[in-house]
Amino acid sequence: MRWKIDIQTKKEVDFDLLGKRLYTSGCGKGVMYSGVIELVSCHPIESSFTITSEFLNQCMKWLVTCSSLYKATSGVHTVAISFGNNLPEFYIDDIGRHNAVDKSIGYCLLENADFSESVLLCTGRISSEILHKVKCCGIPIILSLGVPTHQTVLMAVDMGICVVGFARGGNLTVYTQHQRVLFEDTVA
Repeated sequence: MRWKIDIQTKKEVDFDLLGKRLYTSGCGKGVMYSGVIELVSCHPIESSFTITSEFLNQCMKWLVTCSSLYKATSGVHTVAISFGNNLPEFYIDDIGRHNAVDKSIGYCLLENADFSESVLLCTGRISSEILHKVKCCGIPIILSLGVPTHQTVLMAVDMGICVVGFARGGNLTVYTQHQRVLFEDTVA
């Protein structure tokens, strides 16, 4: 038996992307290549969701104090998801940052969460693979104690995701989609 699917796209397909390889910051197994499906899914998130820098700082302060294991060791990655302007209701610790992200997203998917006004909070470096996971869910903002990779910043611009990193001591660095973060001097 053979299956056939006819698909019409809103935008012209760039067939040069089919053979393009992207080098990513994969952990454990070195350099990985991004597949065609990932390249095709790069259309930007369209969101008007904004959040204050003060709230992002509150979220990071909450994240680094919520887990007794993280506080005691700094040897695990802690991830949580904030919805709207509310502090998260749960957190996940894992030795692997990708695992912690997967478990957090999975928990929310089981709860039928709407990610359109959410922020993924994490303690680790923001890799392009984590960015891709966030994009698949439609999460418009990532906040991290760590910093993004160069590839993450480049891809986040195309994906329409706000990447905020190096969130320490009340300071934030907004790498992409600056309009989503309202600083105190811009809030009316």
